[in-house]
Formats: sequence, structure tokens, C-alpha cells
Amino acid sequence: MSLGQRSLQRRLEHEDLKLAQQNEMSDEHLQHLVRFYSILGDLERHLGGARRLADCCGRMGWPARGVYFFREAGENRSDSGEGPRIVSVALML
Repeated sequence: MSLGQRSLQRRLEHEDLKLAQQNEMSDEHLQHLVRFYSILGDLERHLGGARRLADCCGRMGWPARGVYFFREAGENRSDSGEGPRIVSVALML
């Protein structure tokens, strides 16, 4: 094998390794998303359902601090399960 062929082979092996690492991160990311939506589902069941922003107002006794997750009609999850997808997050400090 020539020097150029060995160099090309090393580059291809390096690219294969990078792709494998990206796939591992994707799998880990997917596991985190599934867990996140599972926790949101538990919270929603505990609270008696999610609130619709259109039905809310500032006089509803909101906490002074919190994290708010927003969904949008027609935006559904795909790889992480079924149901609505979180499209925006707000943090109130």
C-alpha cells in the first residue's frame, strides 16, 4: 500500500469514527428527549392537564419564578414518541 493510500485509509477510518460518535450522541440525545417528555407527561397528569395559553391571564396566581413549556397545534413529535412537541421554552426569574 502506498503512502497516499495509507493516508486516505486513515482519513476514512477517522471519518467512520466521527460518524459512529455522532450516532452515539444522537442515541443519547433521543433517550434524554424520551425521558423529558415522560416527565412532562407525569407532571401534566399530576396537575390535571396542561393549560392553554389562550385560556390564561396574568391574574391566575402564577408562580413568581418558573419554567414554561409551549406547544403548538400541528407540531407533533416524531422520533421521541407520540404527541405534541415543545416548540418554545420560557424561563421566569
